[in-house]
Amino acid sequence: MKPAPLLLERYFLTNLNIIVIPGFDPKQGHRYKFDNFQNTVNITTNKDFPGLWQVELSLKYLHGTKENIPYDFSLKLVGFFAVHPKWPKNQIETLVKINGPAILYSAAREIIAQVTGRGPWGPMLLPAVNFID
Repeated sequence: MKPAPLLLERYFLTNLNIIVIPGFDPKQGHRYKFDNFQNTVNITTNKDFPGLWQVELSLKYLHGTKENIPYDFSLKLVGFFAVHPKWPKNQIETLVKINGPAILYSAAREIIAQVTGRGPWGPMLLPAVNFID
């Protein structure tokens, strides 16, 4: 094991919305459709803080009308990342674009699981994903 070249300085939640679906039937079971997950990633730098990258991750699940699922949700996380000074400069943007959202997604998975775990149908576990095109 070795330290990662991308350091998460801090992150915070700017939006969280969980909706319990009233027509959910737990006897039928449920399976989330991957195509109903939506995400947006915005990555910026700041002139006042060179080397610090801001990554915003928005996630949303919108169920279909005939879909038997317990929850809809939306959330937005903002994270600030620094890159190890020895990391090759021509690879920094790729590192941030792939690993920044992945790190925030891990936090989002835990937030959704914690909040829905207090709901009537138990925790919602987001699927594992990657951010490599």
